[in-house]
Amino acid sequence: FNLDKKTSTPEENQQFLISRLSEIRESGSNLLLDGHFVLVGSQGELIGLKQEVFRDMKLDGVVLIECDDLKIEERFRDRGASLHYLPAALREAERKNAIEICEALSIPLVILNEPSNKGFTEALKNNF
Repeated sequence: FNLDKKTSTPEENQQFLISRLSEIRESGSNLLLDGHFVLVGSQGELIGLKQEVFRDMKLDGVVLIECDDLKIEERFRDRGASLHYLPAALREAERKNAIEICEALSIPLVILNEPSNKGFTEALKNNF
C-alpha cells in the first residue's frame, strides 16, 4: 500500500491476510483485526471486498467504526495522502458491504460512531 492505501491486487492482499489469520487461529491466540470492507483501487475506485473473504476469515463478530467526513479528510491529510472520492461515499460503501456480508454470514455486527476507548470496550463486552 502507498499513502493513499490504494491497491492494485486486492485479491492477493486478502489471500495473504486469510493465510496469516489461519496461522494465528491455529496458535490459539485471540486477535482484534482493524480492517475495511472496501478497498481503494489503483485508479481511486472503491472496491467492495467479497463475502468469501470474510467467510474464510471465520470472524466471531464485527465492529464497524464510522466517523464524519471531516475526520476522514483529516486522516488523509495527516498521512499526506490524496482523497479521490467523497468521504461519504467511502463510509456508505463500507456500511453497505458490512451489513450485507454480516447478514449473509450470520456474523454479529455492531456499528459505532467514533467511540471512546470505554465505549468501544463496552461494545465488545456486551456483544461478543
